[in-house]
Parts: sequence; C-alpha cells; structure tokens
Amino acid sequence: MSNRDGNCLTFKWVIEKASFCWHKKGEILESPSFIIKALQETEWCLFMYPKGYQDSSFLLHLKRKDNGKGPREISLVFELSILDENGSPIRTFKRNRRPFYKDSSYGESDIPTWEEIFLFNRYYFLPNDTLTICCKMWKADDEFSMPLQWSTRTKIATEQTFNIKIPNFNKIEPDRHKGALLAVTNTQNMTLNISLVDGLRGDGNILFEIIPTDEKMRFFSFKLYLLSIIGRKLECIPGECGFYYRKSKSWLFQFSKRKLIANERYNMLTLFCHCCFSNGELIEEIETIQNSIIPSKYLASVRSNSSKKTSIMTTGATEVLKSLYTNQILCDVKLRAQMEIFPAHRNILSARSPVFRTMFTSDMREKSSQIVDIPDINADVLRFMLQYVYTESLEGLHYQSAYQLYVAADMYQILDLKNKCSVFLRGELIRSNACDVLVLADVYQDKDLKTDVQKFIVKEGKNIFTSDEWKDFIKENIQLAADTMLFKCIEE
Repeated sequence: MSNRDGNCLTFKWVIEKASFCWHKKGEILESPSFIIKALQETEWCLFMYPKGYQDSSFLLHLKRKDNGKGPREISLVFELSILDENGSPIRTFKRNRRPFYKDSSYGESDIPTWEEIFLFNRYYFLPNDTLTICCKMWKADDEFSMPLQWSTRTKIATEQTFNIKIPNFNKIEPDRHKGALLAVTNTQNMTLNISLVDGLRGDGNILFEIIPTDEKMRFFSFKLYLLSIIGRKLECIPGECGFYYRKSKSWLFQFSKRKLIANERYNMLTLFCHCCFSNGELIEEIETIQNSIIPSKYLASVRSNSSKKTSIMTTGATEVLKSLYTNQILCDVKLRAQMEIFPAHRNILSARSPVFRTMFTSDMREKSSQIVDIPDINADVLRFMLQYVYTESLEGLHYQSAYQLYVAADMYQILDLKNKCSVFLRGELIRSNACDVLVLADVYQDKDLKTDVQKFIVKEGKNIFTSDEWKDFIKENIQLAADTMLFKCIEE
C-alpha cells in the first residue's frame, strides 16, 4: 500500500491566525480528535511542536489516542504535507508505514524550522496567516471501503475592531513632562491609554499604551488607522508584542499634530483600531465530515471522556452555568413540556436563543408568565436543549433525540446546537435512516448535511435503492428522489 494509492482517509487541519501561536519550545498544539469507525472506533489526532521539542525544528505528528477501543496495534501508512491556500501541497513528506499502539505517535522532523515557517517565509507557508496541514492515512494490509474525509479549523487568536474619537483635539496641549491623556478605552481583555506627548519640534506625537487585563494574554498585534471626516483610512501604523515577561507595552506614533489640525475638519480626531490577541484559548469548529468519521468532542459529550476545550465558553463559566442549572439557583421562569416542568433563567435563555429573547423582552404573554408552555417539542428534547444551553454538553444523545433536537434547535434559532446535531446525524447514518435524514436536510435547507447524506446513499447504491425505505421515500418525495439520482449521475 505504501507504493500505490487507494481509498484513504484525508484529514485537513486549518490553523487560523497561526502567527499568534504562543507555544514555547516543547509545548504542543493539538488538533481536534476524531473517531474512525472503519478502524474499530479508534481515536486519532494531529499535533505539532510549533517551536520544536528540543531544538528549533518544527515537529508534526499523527497520534493514536487511547480511548479504550480497537486492538493493541494498528498498522497504517500515512503521509503528511503542508498545503497552500488553494489546497495544493507546498511541501510533502515521505510516506511512512508504522504500527500505532494506543497512545503512540509518529511524525516528521525533516520539516523547515519554525523560524522559516513563522518568520522568514511566513507569506509562503502562512497565506492569510493560515497554516494548513494535511494527513492522508491508508490501511497497511487492507483498504478502506470508501474514501473518508475529515476537515477541522482551529483559530488561535480573536479579533476586535473599534473607533476612538477625541473631540477638541486642536485645543489639547501636552504637558512638557507628563503629556496629555487623550482617551482611555477598556475592552474585555485590555485597557488602551492614548496620550499626546511633545515632539522634537514642538509637534505632538501620539503615545499608545496597552495594559492587558486578562492575565492569560499571550500575544497582541494591532493596526492603528487615522480616519478622515468621511471615514477613509489615511494612515496605518502596525505594532505587535508578546506579554510573557511584561505587564504593559507602549508605542510612539509619529502623527504630527500640526499636520492634523491644519484643516478645521480635524477638530475631532478619529482613530480606528483593528487588533488581534491570543490568550491561550482555542476556538475550534468542524468543516467537513464524510463517511463513518465522528468528531471526538461529540462522542465525548456521550461518553464524557474528553477534557479538551472546544468552544469559546470557558471552563469556569461552564461550571457556573451548570451549577445554576443542576441546583436550580435563582430560577425565574419555568418551561413546561408534556406536563413536565423545567426551571430556568430568562437571561440565560435570552442570551442563547433569539426566540426566547423575543418572548421575554417584547410585549408577549411569556414576558410576565411564570410558566411558559413549550408545545412544539417533547420533554426529553427540551431536557437536551436546556442541558446544552447551560453546559454545551450533549451527554446521552442518541439518533432519535438528535433528529428531534435538530428541529428544536432550528425552531429556537440555537444555531451552534443545530450544527452539532447535524454533525452527530452524519456520524449515525445507516441504510435504514438515510432517507429520513435526507428529508430533514432538505426541509431545513442544510446543504452540507444534504450533500453528505446523498453521498452516503450513492456509496451504498443498491443496498438503499432496492430497500423498502427507499420505495416509501419515493412515494412522498419524488423531486428529492430525482435530485438524488441526478447527484448519483454527476458523482459517477
């Protein structure tokens, strides 16, 4: 197999804002993990040492995790590569055949140094500040029955933009020794102090100071623009710094005050700041899942075996909300489904669902009602929905519940929950339920889910097209069946 191609699993890992990677030498950046049903439900991931393990070599590994599944040893052939923005390989490394034991990994060390990737050739390896890693996996002594695909995205940094307006700028004179404080802007993660200080020829220069208020702040960069009266960006000055060893950082910008106030239109000084920062938290999302691959973070919600952070909700916040929910602390509303009562909090429901927000803030009867009837969904589905709203967990979820929860998530516009149900349903596709999931995807215009189900049906071929489920499906869904057959012809 190492010398010929066949059906393989292609795993693509896209890392956004890669230059904000805060990891020191010897520290690991790990991809979201996934379960491969065709490999006896074993769990896999990629990981890298961005700045090397012992030296500056950029190390990249494929790892089999120990999730208690599968045999002691699985032999695979794998190939690692770095892709450009169009998905073409920039650098492909030799194909290897290795025995993977539980909690073991193999990788490549014959890779450019981190300086070459992140500094000297960053525009080559990091187009749009994005590093894309591809891993192809083949069975060593057999072949996958069909091609498998898994694509995920990790975002290392968060972006913020805001305007800073300084009125009567032309009347402000800096103190010779202390300068003049122009503005103080507070964000969730930092405080920005902007001051006017004397220049060499009596001109005022702008001093821009950043004080991180988030003790986890690792790296920060910004672009500061001077805006014209019509909002046009006139000048841009970039800056960046790490916060490992310092509590604040200042930059002196050479904006001439005399030049700025030459026209009376600049009586109001307006600055536009675009900043990015990393604070040690990763935001992860799934892009593509095809054929018998399940993201571990969703199985983790069923098996409770994952500790990796996979959302923007911090662990502390999750624990607080979970406590409010399980202990029913300070509940101010009760939801009722099928005569079962669920105590909840209006503000939390409103924050998670635009539909609940409208109920509780507009002139509707639910605004003042202590008990709100939820007639659209059954009690079990409401329980799962509240469990997710408060904890982002889907522990105990199974196919039938996921199907109904998908509908409820759409109804109450909890879009991240809807997406997770969609992913879960992909992983649960079998011959007997494929038609039902296809109808669901079509009704709710979920193009990605619909495409994946159609691909599953085409792969199964006669096993589905000759089944009773398909015959019943055609009777009620003639156009959708025709679309699927057209899809089959195009695929072939």
